[in-house]
Amino acid sequence: MDTFAEKLRTVRKERNYTQEMLSNEMNVSRQTISHWENGRAVPDINTIKRLSQVLKYNFLALEDPEDGGQSTPEETEASVQQEAAREQKAAPRKKKMLACLIGAVLLCAVLTGGFVIGRKRQQPVTANEAPALQANVVITPVENPLPLIAVDDFPEGYGWLYEVVIEETAGVPFTASTLTQTIIDEDGMEYPSSFVVDHIIPAWGGDTLYKDAPRNWRGGIPLQPVKAIRVILCGTDANGNEVKAECTIELLKQTAE
Repeated sequence: MDTFAEKLRTVRKERNYTQEMLSNEMNVSRQTISHWENGRAVPDINTIKRLSQVLKYNFLALEDPEDGGQSTPEETEASVQQEAAREQKAAPRKKKMLACLIGAVLLCAVLTGGFVIGRKRQQPVTANEAPALQANVVITPVENPLPLIAVDDFPEGYGWLYEVVIEETAGVPFTASTLTQTIIDEDGMEYPSSFVVDHIIPAWGGDTLYKDAPRNWRGGIPLQPVKAIRVILCGTDANGNEVKAECTIELLKQTAE
């Protein structure tokens, strides 16, 4: 399944829009369109709805394998309105689900040390200890909570730029398949955007994590009514185990002093 960035780039070209033409329609800079298309930033929900109207394609709808997700202008407009109504109706239920999910993530963090900035000293391995059977991947935010900062490329001139350190601590090589950035708005609604291995390799120089060789991942979010972002990494280790790691970063509305 295409990521939002890939889908936006493909649909823009199919509609014969240049980045400059689309930026004029959206009242943003051409660099902002470029950031959306290469995955360095994700537009807010209202902007995605506006993109759906301009490009006559419903970016909020689930893809239909039979027709590739394409929509007529009338279907797109109606679907966007229906999506907004569903979001409003589902918000209370999503809040409860989000509270449970965050509680589970925090519990996992306490048990695994996934949110601890700074790394534990590795204990020496004795001759009687068996080798690890599964990779242990840890994602650590460089800064959490994250203050609001000025970013010229964002529509409102402000947003959040985050960075996480990703490392494997058990000595079992781990190969990444997808990395998902999920924006959580103030009502608890979640909006994921996934990056496949083709996006990960240029950032890391490869798709495999090794012990004592951490990798970094950076992203940006324009100013909008959101409260957190979750980073989730999925893949397979050298022993064939499916491994998933994640962390959640709180987004502050105040700028750094």
